[in-house]
Amino acid sequence: MIIDFYSKSDPENAFQIAQERVELKTIPNDLLRKEAPCLPTIPEQQIAQHYLDLSRKEKPRSTLFTKYSPPICYQLSTLDGFVQRHPKSPIGHSQGTFACLFELQERLKKITGMAQISFAAQNPFSSVAIIKAYHQANQDIQRNEILVPQNGMIKDNALCGYQIKVIPMTDKGEINLSSLKSMLSDKTAGIILSNPSISGCFESQVQIIADMIHHVGGLFCYDGLYFNALLGKVRICDMGFDLVHCDLQTIFATPFNNKAEIMGVNTALIPFLAVPIVDFDGDKYRLLTGSDCPQSIGYSPALQNQILALLSVYIYLQRLGREGLIRLSELTLLNTNYLKILLMAHRFKIKYFSRQAVYPCFLDLEQKDETYSLTTLILIELLTNGIESPSQGFKSVETDSKAMLDEFGEVMGRILAKIQKESI
Repeated sequence: MIIDFYSKSDPENAFQIAQERVELKTIPNDLLRKEAPCLPTIPEQQIAQHYLDLSRKEKPRSTLFTKYSPPICYQLSTLDGFVQRHPKSPIGHSQGTFACLFELQERLKKITGMAQISFAAQNPFSSVAIIKAYHQANQDIQRNEILVPQNGMIKDNALCGYQIKVIPMTDKGEINLSSLKSMLSDKTAGIILSNPSISGCFESQVQIIADMIHHVGGLFCYDGLYFNALLGKVRICDMGFDLVHCDLQTIFATPFNNKAEIMGVNTALIPFLAVPIVDFDGDKYRLLTGSDCPQSIGYSPALQNQILALLSVYIYLQRLGREGLIRLSELTLLNTNYLKILLMAHRFKIKYFSRQAVYPCFLDLEQKDETYSLTTLILIELLTNGIESPSQGFKSVETDSKAMLDEFGEVMGRILAKIQKESI
């Protein structure tokens, strides 16, 4: 779908350049314009999408719901001093790079409320490894179970030697507390939970769940898959979580498929964090290694592999500031709920429609009604219309404009009408 720059002009959302009036006394009056030129005014994200579409030609464009990475983040994170740094160069030659990473680390500690952050993460393995190391240090070797919600992202049968057990959900998309209570025991090592959940609902019982798992001596781990819906509003520690793992690609501005994973822990779990960890002794920056943290779960090369992505996140957060961070989560929630209303207006059924959509909102396509049961057909039709969507869940990020959401709603309406016509 190629953008008609003039018909799609949107002055209110277009990229704005500061105007500075300059008196041009050397140009004759008869050559000066009497009216401003008719130039297209397009939001920056749509311009980027236009050229991405041109580069792909026949291939479908990326999903509407992919977070947009501002070019300034890429431009600054790829300055010569960053990209020409060798991973094995002496730490004294990389003080500028590690100063940025340390500031990012401190910023993420404030955002999450965690006592320490590590960039040496490979999630969710790192989280479960820390849970295991903590229990072994406390001689709780009988613990062999990790609990995950029915709609969670972890689908493994086992992880780090722990059995994975699934907690049933209620018809409201929340954890079934009665079932959870019956599953908890002295064998429970911890619970891994995302909030908002993958159902797109905020888990309102989260602090009750925290008390329940802590009562049996287990740990409460946060999967930060959809944390951008809560940024600046809620800290992870305030919900009762002991540790967190996040993929910053889904939360902040890193190039797509260029993961920047982090781990955050409370004070009791700091000794077990993976190394290296960026540290500052008041004079210079350095990396804490296994000799500094003898109880660490081990060394991970992930930090060196994702430095440029982390720098992009650092620049993004510097641009946003605290007010921008709050605005980001507010726009995410606004866009998601607007998308929910659009889809309902086109007679799609939304899962947990009676609750406010937090992030994302899901279509309920598992019905006996033939019109709504053709999940695969809907996804194929989206691809035909140039929109790539890998599932039934649609999550609108803060950079999606109202015009883009309206266009998506119209496409979904046409798809439903086509399916209904063909099913008659």
